[in-house]
Amino acid sequence: MLMVSTSMEGFKNTRRSSSII
Repeated sequence: MLMVSTSMEGFKNTRRSSSII
């Protein structure tokens, strides 16, 4: 469960970073 949560957060963070760039 924790791993899945981290993966989801990481994916969201990556998408946000890409949007900013």
